[in-house]
Amino acid sequence: MYGAKKIDSKKVWNDGKFSYITIGDGEYDHSQRIWISRGVSIDLNKNGEEIIKMPKKGISIEKGKKNYIMRNESNEKYYYNIGIYAGYRGDVERFVCMEGDGEIVVHGEHYNSPRGNLGIDDEYIIYGDGIWEYEIAGRTYGDPKYGVVILRGGEVEIYPGMDYEEYLELN
Repeated sequence: MYGAKKIDSKKVWNDGKFSYITIGDGEYDHSQRIWISRGVSIDLNKNGEEIIKMPKKGISIEKGKKNYIMRNESNEKYYYNIGIYAGYRGDVERFVCMEGDGEIVVHGEHYNSPRGNLGIDDEYIIYGDGIWEYEIAGRTYGDPKYGVVILRGGEVEIYPGMDYEEYLELN
């Protein structure tokens, strides 16, 4: 799972800079860049690096011509940064919102080898609360191949090895 994203900067003339975060591993066409507008609140981690903490509300992420743009906006829904780790030589087969108003805004992939032969993990920016079910492929060496992720009110709960029906029976 992912929480905070490290901010990268692109230097431009006159000592200015443009800040962005990358969803995915930053190579080829399986990653997405989100440019950060001035005024979006930025935090520092314990190493002094700039980060964007997630879940986060009070922003909007919109698709531009080529990349995405993060802006300040007064809204009450949260944006969540979620990562699903695939098994060895596998990938994420399914990641579906079973209940709620959550929607995938940005999707990126992390290749575990240069061409993804050793597995492809997925990373998502999700807008809104919901109950999500996932299923992965590949060798997991005893770890469950499915699970439920609950996104509610800025909190994230993960239940590996439980499907949506089992979650409903418990609650």
